[in-house]
Amino acid sequence: MIEEKNQALEEANKAQVAFISNMSHEIRTPINAVLGMDEMIIRETSEEEIREYAYNIKNAGKTLLGIINDILDFTKIEAGKMDIIPQEYALSSIINDLMNMIEGRVRDKGLEFQLNMNPEIPHILYGDDVRIRQIILNILTNAVKYTEKGTITFSLDYEKFDEENILLAVAVRDTGIGMKQEEMDKLSRPFERLDEKRNRTIEGTGLGMSIVTKLLMQMDSRLEVESVYGEGSVFSFRLKQKVINWEAVGDTLVNLTVVKGLLKRTGVQVDMAESGRECLEMCRNKEYHVILLDHRMPEMDGIEVMHHLQETEGPNQHTPVIALTANAVSGAYETYIKEVFCDFLSKPVSGNKLERMLLKYLPEEILDTQEDLMAQIDKTAGEKACGSQEVYIQVCKEFAGTAKKNIREIGDFLEQGDLENYTIKVHALKSSARLLGAQELSQEAAFLESCGNEGKIEEIQERTGRLLSCCAKVADQLAEIYAMKTEQEKQKMDSDELAEALTAMQEFCAAFDFDQVDSILQKLENCQLPEKFEAVMERLKTAIYDVDQEEIQKIITEYLGGLNDE
Repeated sequence: MIEEKNQALEEANKAQVAFISNMSHEIRTPINAVLGMDEMIIRETSEEEIREYAYNIKNAGKTLLGIINDILDFTKIEAGKMDIIPQEYALSSIINDLMNMIEGRVRDKGLEFQLNMNPEIPHILYGDDVRIRQIILNILTNAVKYTEKGTITFSLDYEKFDEENILLAVAVRDTGIGMKQEEMDKLSRPFERLDEKRNRTIEGTGLGMSIVTKLLMQMDSRLEVESVYGEGSVFSFRLKQKVINWEAVGDTLVNLTVVKGLLKRTGVQVDMAESGRECLEMCRNKEYHVILLDHRMPEMDGIEVMHHLQETEGPNQHTPVIALTANAVSGAYETYIKEVFCDFLSKPVSGNKLERMLLKYLPEEILDTQEDLMAQIDKTAGEKACGSQEVYIQVCKEFAGTAKKNIREIGDFLEQGDLENYTIKVHALKSSARLLGAQELSQEAAFLESCGNEGKIEEIQERTGRLLSCCAKVADQLAEIYAMKTEQEKQKMDSDELAEALTAMQEFCAAFDFDQVDSILQKLENCQLPEKFEAVMERLKTAIYDVDQEEIQKIITEYLGGLNDE
C-alpha cells in the first residue's frame, strides 16, 4: 500500500514537472514573438519617444524571460535532465564574460565592484564552463539585487588538489541587507523569498539560489553562506577542476582581455604586454601615443616601469602614461600623479571612462585621421538611429560582414532584369545605411528604390555602379576601423567546435537572447571556419541581422543535420 502511494506521488511529481516544463516553453513562444517585433521597432524607428517605449518593452520582456528560464532550469534539474558537460576552457574568458554581464547592473545601482584574484591560478581548466558561469552569475546577480549601497567583491583563489586537479575557490561578498540566522535554511528552497515583508519590492522567482545549490551538488560541491543581518553576506564554493595548462592567469591577463575588449569598438590599434619587462622592451622599439600601465604586474610593477620610461632616452620618454589600479581609495589620485603618471583609471575599467580618457590624451591629428576614415559616415546620427553605441557598433560590423554578398546580389538581380528583387535589396540597403549614419549611401539607395518601383531601368543601370562602389567603400572603412581580422590572422575552428557553437546559438535564439547570439556570431567571424560552412555563414548572418528566429533555427538545424549524415 505504501509502495503504491509512493509510486503515485512519484508519477504525480513527474507529471507536474512535465507540465511546468511544457508551459515554460509555451509561454516563451509569444514572448519571443513580442521581443522580435520590438527589436525591429528599435532598429527601424527614428522617433526617440517610440524607441524609449520599445526599450522598456525589451527590458521587461528580458526580465520575464529570465523568470521563465529559471523555472525551466529548475524543472530540468528536478527531472534529472540537467547534464554537466565538461570541456576545456580559459578561466579568463569566464571572468571577462561575467564582468561584462554584471557591470551594467552594478553601475545602475551606483555600487562599486571589485575583482580579487590570485594571479597564480592555472589558466586553462577542464569542466562545465557554461554551468560555472551560470552559477557565479546567479550569485553575483543576487548580491546586486539585495545591495543598495557599498561594494560587491568577486574573489577567485585556488588550492592544489593533486598533480592533475585544483580546487577552484569562488566567493562573492556584498554589503547588502544580510540574512537572519533562522532564514538561512530557506536559501536553497525553491520559490522561497527571504524576509518577505522587507523585500517585497525585489523582483524574481526565488529560484536562482536553489538552482545554484542543485548545480553545485551535481558537481560534487556545495554553497557556503556567511551573513550578518543588516551588514552583508558572503557566498562561496570550492569546485574540483582538472588542469589542462598550469600556466598562471597572471595579475594582467584578465585585465588585458577586458581592456582589449573595451578598446575593440573604438578602432584604436593596441599592442599588449603581459609583464613590466615586456612592456619596456616594446617601448624601446616603437613610439606609442598613450600607454596604459597596470599598477601590479609580474617582474616589475607599473611604478617601476614608469620610472624606467622617464629616466631612459627613447621614443616613449614623454608619452602620456595612465595607471590602471584597483586602489581607488581616497588619496590614490595624488599618489599616482606624484609618481608622474598623467592620470589613472580605477578597476574594473568602465568602457565610457576609458574612451573619455583616451580622447583626452590622444593627439588631435590621430582623431582627425579616424574621422577621415569615416568621411561618409555620421557616427552621431548612426548612434541616434540605433538607440545606443553598442547597437550601432554591431550594425557596423554586420554591414561590413554582409556587404560583399549584398553587392553581388544587387548586381546579379540587375543583370537578370529582376527589378522586384533588385528593389527589395536596395530598400534594405537604404535602411541599413541610414542606421550607419551613411547618409549619402542611404539617399542614393532611396533614389534607386523609387526608380525600381517606377521601372526606370536606364537610371538604374546608370547609377547602380556608383551605389555599389560607395557601399564597398563604406564597408572597407568599417572593417578597418573595427579591426576585423583577415583570414590569415584567424584561429582555425574544426567541425566539432563549430557544432558546439551553433548548438549554443540555437539555445540562445530559442530564448530570444540575441545579445548572446550576436556574441557567438562575432566569435565565429574571428575564426577560420570549415570551407563548407562559408555559404551557410552568409545566410546565418543575414537571418541574425533580420532577427528572423525561425530562419536562424532552420539554417543551423539543416547544417547540423548534414554533419550527422556524413
